[in-house]
Amino acid sequence: MSSDIEHIIKLCRRHNSKAQRELYDCFAAKMMGVCMRYAPDRATAQDLLQDGFIRVFDKLHKLREPQAVEAWIYRIMVSTCINYLNRQFRRHESLDTLTDTDNEPAFNADPYVADELMAAIATLPAGQRLAFNLREVEGYEFAEIASQMGCSEVNVRALISRAKSNLRQKLSQYA
Repeated sequence: MSSDIEHIIKLCRRHNSKAQRELYDCFAAKMMGVCMRYAPDRATAQDLLQDGFIRVFDKLHKLREPQAVEAWIYRIMVSTCINYLNRQFRRHESLDTLTDTDNEPAFNADPYVADELMAAIATLPAGQRLAFNLREVEGYEFAEIASQMGCSEVNVRALISRAKSNLRQKLSQYA
């Protein structure tokens, strides 16, 4: 499969639409899962997926290691989602009003409630959802998250704390 992907990438770099479709088909399902973690609903996730793949095809010439294409696409999808949520922050939320600094342990989900967890995460306010995903799913440090979100580490900690509290409340029936 590795040589197939490399061949597909080579054709995609030449703007071959059939190859672009093949690359999309190879990774769309996995990347939709990434987008669903950040988006408030399926329609937004589909838009983010589309935007992400537009960026993938636009930047494919920068891919140095074709065998690492999945990780490269994954990073572009996460970046696309972060950019979307940052635009939402600027429009709808002021992060400067957050001051809660509760430092709780990581949230661990029971594998039997994964669907319920995904649904609960999707209902979180955009700032909480972004901070929670970057910290607990992607493994970013608080400083990195603050940089990505354009706010202070204190605000990031507050968002994550509130997200965990909201998730605990929404998922308490599974405890």
